[in-house]
Amino acid sequence: MFETELPVLKDDRYKNKKLKVLRLKEGKRYKDNKIDDLKYLKNEAISKKVTINLYAKAQVIGVVASDDYATKANIYKFDKKELGFIDADSLFLELLKYKSEKSYRNINISKESIEEFLENSDWYTLEAPSDYFIITSFRDFKKIEEAFLILLRKYLDEFYKYHKNSYEKDFMEYQELQDDDANFVDKYHISCEVEGNDDLIEKIKSLKSNLDKKNTHYNIELGYFKSFISSKHLYNPLLFKKQKNIKISPIELNKGEIEFVQDLEKYLGENEDRYRDSEIFLLRNKSKVGIGFFEDGGFYPDFIMWILKDDKQYITFIDPKGLKHVDLNKSKKIHFYKSIKEKEKLIGDKNSILNSFIVSNTAYDELVNIQKYKTKEELENKNVLFQEEDKKSYISNMFNKILS
Repeated sequence: MFETELPVLKDDRYKNKKLKVLRLKEGKRYKDNKIDDLKYLKNEAISKKVTINLYAKAQVIGVVASDDYATKANIYKFDKKELGFIDADSLFLELLKYKSEKSYRNINISKESIEEFLENSDWYTLEAPSDYFIITSFRDFKKIEEAFLILLRKYLDEFYKYHKNSYEKDFMEYQELQDDDANFVDKYHISCEVEGNDDLIEKIKSLKSNLDKKNTHYNIELGYFKSFISSKHLYNPLLFKKQKNIKISPIELNKGEIEFVQDLEKYLGENEDRYRDSEIFLLRNKSKVGIGFFEDGGFYPDFIMWILKDDKQYITFIDPKGLKHVDLNKSKKIHFYKSIKEKEKLIGDKNSILNSFIVSNTAYDELVNIQKYKTKEELENKNVLFQEEDKKSYISNMFNKILS
């Protein structure tokens, strides 16, 4: 196994620019200010995330022999007869233990609430072969109880996140970006198997040597691994990998994300004169610890971009993503372009302008075949841009909208 630590070069030009980030006001943490009782809710923002797939386990024990299920998994629902053998006291105690492990100290759990979950089946999605839970011995009842407990734990996680985001969303304020911001990266840890990766390992070693010397002119450009130095990103390099047997921590970019950074870099390089009176900075926004919003139970756009122009800060959240499985009519992430302006109005700083964009790496024609949607223009009016089919114009369109 090859392992190495890769140094990160930080761009300190932002330090005297007073870049603004949206953060929670001091003393307004959900867990310190509000207590909620765990209860069964008919809430899609919670229930759609309470999903487990048991096909891998089914393969191990011989219930299914292949992974043909990957195209369409069977959705299993427990019936009252199966749940009648579950020990509610045991579930209750195990959930209390899990609550303690996760430090959900402001969530109350009662045994009565467990009964509510046993009586309803619309709060979870369980993907399992139809014969996975066939009762042939007493041990099979334990298998039902274990699966139900996993679902309860996931519900508790989503219940907590939903109420946390719902409470904290009204206490956001502008704060100045600090050196210790959670979005910064100090170093990368990279590992991969030695066999078959000779070329990659040599290139990573060369990259490390160049970074040690503060040389920012060396990039790795392989189909399955890339390093990219951006003149606008607040730390470098940015890393992309495609193969699962290559591990990068604490953060990496996917294909749509690295292409967005490269497209942005190319556009600004070709339009240097146009933005000579502006300063532009970019930062990868980490999931869970970065800047998040109450959209679909928690939304962390992939990038934050600042444009400083005429004593104003244009703060833009950008999320490159595939849209095949996103409901274009109902998704709060699609409509975030509107709710971010409501946050701007609520904070009331006339020199700070908030915007949000979805950069779709799913072509519009492909979306039309999956979902009923009127026109591409209608999506573009909601700040949805198309990365591949509008390769030469989507970044320009974004800047025109921001600065209009």
